[in-house]
Amino acid sequence: MPAEAATVRPMIRMSEVARTLSVTRMTIYRWIAKGEFPTPVDLGGNAVAFYEDELAEWQKKKEAASLRPPVETWRDVRPRDGYRRGRRPR
Repeated sequence: MPAEAATVRPMIRMSEVARTLSVTRMTIYRWIAKGEFPTPVDLGGNAVAFYEDELAEWQKKKEAASLRPPVETWRDVRPRDGYRRGRRPR
């Protein structure tokens, strides 16, 4: 028996990933085709799953990319003529 035991990486099935992200499986497949999402592992038949650690890394990257700029930046781009979205200027 080898000195090091084989480690098993936890996996999450496609249906659970889609439900957790509130998207369809087709959306996930589109992201995979674009290279924007981790590649699934074929479990045989019609079953696929993702490694949990790869999904966590993807989520951290998405959160870091979606951080809003500081408030000062938003003030700089706000319209100054009194126009508000959905309303006519006074």
